[in-house]
Amino acid sequence: MPTIEELEKGFSLGEWEVLPKKGVLRRGDEEVRPEPKVLLVLLVLAKRDGDLVTKDELIEEAWDGRAFGDEPIQRCIALLRRHFQDSKPFEYIETLQRRGYRLLKRVELHVQTDVLVKEPPENGVPGLRVWKLVAAVVVIGFLAVAAFTWLPDKAPTVQSIAILPMDNLSGDPANQYIVEGIKNSLAHRLSELPEFTIKNVRQTYDDEPSDIAAALNVESVLIASLQMQGDLLKVTWHIVNGINNVTVGSVRYLRHLRIHRFVRPGYVSWIDSGKTKPFRRK
Repeated sequence: MPTIEELEKGFSLGEWEVLPKKGVLRRGDEEVRPEPKVLLVLLVLAKRDGDLVTKDELIEEAWDGRAFGDEPIQRCIALLRRHFQDSKPFEYIETLQRRGYRLLKRVELHVQTDVLVKEPPENGVPGLRVWKLVAAVVVIGFLAVAAFTWLPDKAPTVQSIAILPMDNLSGDPANQYIVEGIKNSLAHRLSELPEFTIKNVRQTYDDEPSDIAAALNVESVLIASLQMQGDLLKVTWHIVNGINNVTVGSVRYLRHLRIHRFVRPGYVSWIDSGKTKPFRRK
């Protein structure tokens, strides 16, 4: 489940973007500015990402545990529904009688800042910091190609993109942490671009890219896969136009990697195409 810190960096809920730091709900050119308490109630609901939030939990997290009747909660829920233009049958917030409330739409974080989701296995697989270096280099290579692809004389300027879950083609679930690391590294780097919207999507879709882009309110969709075969790392990216499903840019990235320790402690080496590049561990 997302944390409050992750949610505060922005997330999507159905057709709406929620930008807590700006105090804004946005759908296309339409903007709504909820009251701070109403926005806080939304964050508490979003933190559960579809699970039940009881009235007691709402009181504890949004009103610091100060006891009162149901009216303030009902008022905030009613205002949220009004902001989302949500009427019966409700599509955004469900009331569970005598229990509480839950979101009916999945929370999609704009940016996930955890570069790798978990420690890699210990059975001879390279360490976490080494793979952070590998992920960083893959991302830099992608950004260089993407920047060329998005030049004004090459294609329309892209201002928003959804990064879909990467396919792990290795056939080895142990490589999933590498997949997540590269995907999240890319989202983090792209989020640093000015006036650029990133949606780091966790949900998988079977729809056409144009349908996904419309659902997430973005201009383009990034589809990627990763495959590890021995010491060969292959990453493939496709940037697809969210209107006509045309691929506007693609990258195929191949690396031969052997990662081992030098005799001197605290160093690792990454051998790439016959060239050794030493990196200092922090």
